[in-house]
Amino acid sequence: MLISLEGLEGCGKSTQQKRILDYLERRGMAARGFVDPGRTPLGEAIREILLSPESSLGDLSELFLFAVARRQLIRECIRPALARGEVVVLDRYYDSTTAYQGFGRGIDMTLVEEIHREVVGPTRPELTLIFDVDPEVGLGRTRGKHKPNATNGQLDRIEASGLDFLRRVREGYLAIAAAEPERCVVIPVVGDEDEVFARVQPVLSRRLDK
Repeated sequence: MLISLEGLEGCGKSTQQKRILDYLERRGMAARGFVDPGRTPLGEAIREILLSPESSLGDLSELFLFAVARRQLIRECIRPALARGEVVVLDRYYDSTTAYQGFGRGIDMTLVEEIHREVVGPTRPELTLIFDVDPEVGLGRTRGKHKPNATNGQLDRIEASGLDFLRRVREGYLAIAAAEPERCVVIPVVGDEDEVFARVQPVLSRRLDK
């Protein structure tokens, strides 16, 4: 089973990924978590370029770099883990590209979807949790913390795109959820991490018990 976690900066995806992995393991399921982009040597190098405040990438360059890193992650990590029968929980996946580069940057959605077909192919999530947070709240939570090439309090390159950009991204995520309700579940980010996970756990239970 493949599960993807999506949402704006500061929505708590990484924290919830850990909670979900713990929950799956308590149920006796082998589970593995990955971050997109990341994990592979190529993915980590690309991640630094993408997030560095000093990188001056054009929109298409950004789109293609995400695609290269994702393809490598799929080949080296995701598909082998699924083949071993593990549940894979991803911190971001191709919906991020649709939301950020498609809705946020305004890149032609036909091109974005064509890249998904070539890069992702059939390796698609059975469940996607979209953690919905107000962009201003999320940005206030993160402010560049723990990001490559960003000092504490400094915005990384994506965050620095501004609130209007992040509002478009949020609209994109909500549009994805509306278009694919059988796959996507919107989780409101209200309260602390325990309260948020209390909304996540019933969704996981229903899908796992089918």
